[in-house]
Amino acid sequence: MKKLCTIILLSYISFIPKLNAQIVNIPDINFYNALLANGVQDSAGYITVNTANAFTGTLNVAGNGISDLTGIAAFTSINTLICYMNNISNLDLSSNHALTYLDCRWSNITSLNVFSDTSLAHLECNMNNLSNLDISSNIALTYLNCSSNHLTSLNVSSNSVLDTLYCYLNLLSYLNVSSNPALSVLSCGVNLIASLDVTFNPALTILGCESNHLISNLNLSNNIALKALGCGSNSLTSLDVSNNPGLIELDCNTNYLTSLTGLPISSLINFDCQNNNLTSLDLSTDTALVFLYCNNNKLSSLDVSSCFSLTHLYCQNNLFTSLNVKNGNNVNIGTGWFNATNNPNLTCIEVDNVAFSTANWMNAVDSGASFSTNCPFTLVNENEVSVDVNIHPNPVTTQLTIEAKSEKIVNIKLYNVLGDLVYNHNFTGNSLNVDMSREPKGIYFLKITDYDKNIVNKKIIKK
Repeated sequence: MKKLCTIILLSYISFIPKLNAQIVNIPDINFYNALLANGVQDSAGYITVNTANAFTGTLNVAGNGISDLTGIAAFTSINTLICYMNNISNLDLSSNHALTYLDCRWSNITSLNVFSDTSLAHLECNMNNLSNLDISSNIALTYLNCSSNHLTSLNVSSNSVLDTLYCYLNLLSYLNVSSNPALSVLSCGVNLIASLDVTFNPALTILGCESNHLISNLNLSNNIALKALGCGSNSLTSLDVSNNPGLIELDCNTNYLTSLTGLPISSLINFDCQNNNLTSLDLSTDTALVFLYCNNNKLSSLDVSSCFSLTHLYCQNNLFTSLNVKNGNNVNIGTGWFNATNNPNLTCIEVDNVAFSTANWMNAVDSGASFSTNCPFTLVNENEVSVDVNIHPNPVTTQLTIEAKSEKIVNIKLYNVLGDLVYNHNFTGNSLNVDMSREPKGIYFLKITDYDKNIVNKKIIKK
């Protein structure tokens, strides 16, 4: 009996330091074990308040099956918390004032409290179940990813130094980024946003607002640094990229575009404008272009002969009478990377090598189309004149006069029946005389382009 009492007394005495040191309450055994794996324990092997307070730097407990982070409040000195891929419904970090970096994605979080973390600069809370997110006090925030949640609103007006914002795949109907002049990356696609103003974001390099379905206007005039634009699956009828000469990627597919101003863009590599109502595309200086998707439009002609890097071309379902793919790089446009079907009026496709195209592309063109290294020039929209000009006399003997009635003509080109360019002139003033006296008798085709990229083609007869 005496021996038993001695054992109980010794056990009680050994527990006194634990009581005095205030052991942190950590009910989740998975969290507890993860803390031990991070080296969070004192010399006696306990996780005390003093030990937790003194722990600095990064605490990484990601992917440990944690459902309760009770006890995290004691870690007041950590600056980085990585707890993604757990099953935490509530995350309260109101006591972690030193926190600058938080990654809690993929954790089924429904409630997140970072209001007291005024030094927080990086927040990843995407792939959760958040319906509300208050970041009004996080004035140091530069990076925010809250994508794939259930947010119906997001206020970033207090986050003036915000550089990167990912908020796609939510339920946002409105997004105001006018107080974020440093914003470089904005991805707000797959929401319900009807209007987006990015005129206050001159530093923007990447903009993704695709699949909102409701955006009908997009002013990019102040975004001169823009490199990538994704605005597909919206309600745009026109798009002007004239002030975005550094675009590398342009995706404006599945809108109602009849006008795309600002082309060509020499830096463009990936261009997707499929599923629109475009009638013309100017790609004359797009030498860097690799991927072109312009299928399902109303294009009557397409010339990619200057696109020397092109390896993927999908231009099916248009109204082509002319297609020039002779870019010196056809050997790198392999089977499956070219499609020009459903263009019933297209009879000749200009290519680098007839044998190569026949061997690799015959299933990608209509049965009535053939390949040639020198297709004759095809008259386009002879009766659908979009540029108001007066061309006379026609037939012509010595001098052809071209008079602009209202539009400003910028260029005229004259082709012979073989498609050879015999005259090319930048138009100034209201009229131009073309000397035809030295040209052989026959049929010629005049291509006139105005300031708005409108094009008219007229057949000229030389007597």
